[in-house]
Amino acid sequence: MRDLILEACKAHEGVLETPAPSLTLEGIENGLLIFQAIAYVASPRLAGGVRSDLLFTILDALRQADLPMATPTLVMAAAPTAPSALSTAPSPVPSSPASPLPGVQG
Repeated sequence: MRDLILEACKAHEGVLETPAPSLTLEGIENGLLIFQAIAYVASPRLAGGVRSDLLFTILDALRQADLPMATPTLVMAAAPTAPSALSTAPSPVPSSPASPLPGVQG
């Protein structure tokens, strides 16, 4: 996993060589490994596009390496509504834990 993510960072033309990209294992939650990758770009304006590119590249590499991916779970929560208030009731809001990179089952 470490080599796969770092190689994706090093191969991207928008990622600076110095300081070098780094990867840390931030934790293990419910059998999921939580990683944090840090890579530097020349301008803050480039960060979003480079991040997106890297995530797509990493997802493809995980699939090619046959590494298991966690299945996201959604928790639906809705406020109770009175029968007369059905037209103004809020919609259920999905929520899921956030992580800098997709979780991988360990």
